Amino acid sequence: MEEMIKLPGVGRKTANCVLGAVYNIPGVVVDTHVKMLANRLGLSDSENPDVIEKDIEKLLPDEKWRRFI
Repeated sequence: MEEMIKLPGVGRKTANCVLGAVYNIPGVVVDTHVKMLANRLGLSDSENPDVIEKDIEKLLPDEKWRRFI
């Protein structure tokens, strides 16, 4: 994660997508839709995607971070 977000144009969302899809490393991907749902469902009260990511991680076991099924 730390190396990926050093790349120009790569943030936590993109890094979590790539790490999960390519390397099967769990991570919560927070886009505008996840942000909206997390706020509406009371999973997070933050507008900051990094904070929302950490809030959701606290609620789910890491094997569910990629897919909430």
